[in-house]
This record gives sequence, structure tokens and C-alpha cells, in this order.
Amino acid sequence: MVTIGEICNREVVLAARDTPVVAAAKLMRQYHVGTVVVFDGTNGDNRIPVGIVSIDDLLEVLAEQMTDLTKIVSREQAHEAQARR
Repeated sequence: MVTIGEICNREVVLAARDTPVVAAAKLMRQYHVGTVVVFDGTNGDNRIPVGIVSIDDLLEVLAEQMTDLTKIVSREQAHEAQARR
């Protein structure tokens, strides 16, 4: 039986906890991976992993931001239309 250790990608992509969402998405694209290991600080030369973020996680956040932006633009358009009257 094949194990996950045999098929896993050993080139782990890391990002600091304060990495912007868009930068993490660019890392995923650059390295052709669907997840990034998130680290917080270091212990000597070792980075301390604190979680994993997936492309689905990023897409969810970006979709929420786009929804918020759409609401803002719609409000501004309504204000401009009202001001023209």
C-alpha cells in the first residue's frame, strides 16, 4: 500500500504569519501548490509552524473582500447618482 510519505511534496512552501493574503496566493501559484505552511517566529534556524493555509481559505477571504468592495462601490454610485439630480 502506498503511504502519504511516499507521495507528499517535500518542497514545503512557508510563509510568515504576517504575510498578506495576495502574497500567499502568489507563492502558491509560483510553486504550484495548494497549501502554505504558516510559521510564527523562529527558534534559532528553525521556523515554528503554527498552521496551514489552503487556496480555499484564501479564496474565501478574497471573496469576502470583493463583496465588501462591491457594496462600497454600489453605495458611492448611488450617492453620485443622487448628487446629479
